[in-house]
Amino acid sequence: MKGTEPIRNRLLRGGYFALWGTVVSSVGSLTTSVILARLLGSEGLGVWTIFSILGTVIIPLLSLSIPSAVTKYTSELRTRSPDRLVVLLASSLAVLLVVGVFGTLFTILLVAPGAGRLYGEPVLVSMLMIMGLAFLGNFLALFGSAVLAGFEEFQTSNLVGAVGMLSTAVLLLLFI
Repeated sequence: MKGTEPIRNRLLRGGYFALWGTVVSSVGSLTTSVILARLLGSEGLGVWTIFSILGTVIIPLLSLSIPSAVTKYTSELRTRSPDRLVVLLASSLAVLLVVGVFGTLFTILLVAPGAGRLYGEPVLVSMLMIMGLAFLGNFLALFGSAVLAGFEEFQTSNLVGAVGMLSTAVLLLLFI
């Protein structure tokens, strides 16, 4: 049982999987950057950079740091008060679903057309609409990863992150 395992072993295991998650994410980012630079050229890469910065800013703002709170309280309540944990997870998931739908609509109806007018790049509008459609899935993955981390399932949590990075690279290859 994980609760009786010495803290040193839990820290080492968590650190090991966090390190490999970072390595996989960095290699995936490097691979994606090389692919994008080769396929898009300098002008297209500039548009992609604007797109990725918008995504990097919008997703954490819309998630309201709920995944961090889910991890903390899942870890605290899993043995002490499982009934409260069920309520916490259900309400957190409901809030993330509502915010995900809001983020999707906000991005598709306001952000994408506004960015298209501001930057004069029609391809940016399409990219932002695709990103908007992916918000809900992204929030569900953040929630799942937070719950797994709270239960100290670091292997599975980092696997979710690696699959997310891999799916991003695959989607890039399909849409570009």
